Amino acid sequence: MYANTSAMAEFLPGRLAKWLSEHPNVTIELEERTSTDIINSIHNGIAEAGLVSDAVDPRELMLEPIADDRLALIVPTTHPFGFRHEVSLSEALDETFIGLYPGSALQEHINGHARELGHPLTYRIRMSSFEGVCEMVSSGIGVGVIPVSVAERFRKKYHYHVLPLTDPWARRRICICYKTADSLSPPMTELIDFLRTH
Repeated sequence: MYANTSAMAEFLPGRLAKWLSEHPNVTIELEERTSTDIINSIHNGIAEAGLVSDAVDPRELMLEPIADDRLALIVPTTHPFGFRHEVSLSEALDETFIGLYPGSALQEHINGHARELGHPLTYRIRMSSFEGVCEMVSSGIGVGVIPVSVAERFRKKYHYHVLPLTDPWARRRICICYKTADSLSPPMTELIDFLRTH
């Protein structure tokens, strides 16, 4: 199964652990990809299913929403945006960003929207995890864009403001993606049924 970055970070680990503990004879190969790559892999028969953002064109594939995935800008507590309740990416383009490592599906998604606005993001440092982004922002090094659910979780440990992005593309849903129900193996069918209900 393939999954995009935010799905892997927030949605999958706990749910997969529970399912795998109930299915000791099943092995899953989980790989991070962009939503577009996942769609292409399923379409070409390389993968049975994946978790993607609903922002991508699924072509003729099935998409089933199973979780919300809104993005937010996180800023240091002393930042001028601190009094705001939300912000658009265009308002933050001149900021210095803390990003995820190059090739991260979520970071590529954000970078694409910044390029569409005519202003690539400036990175001070790239981190390998959401927690690393949160720690750097908390230390006043820059700002970052991460899922709201991740921002709220790490806010217990680090101090920063969470400003949901107002951009339509930042309001995403995580979806199960596959060709047809008949194209799925029995274990994948069971896993998808589990993800739908948990």
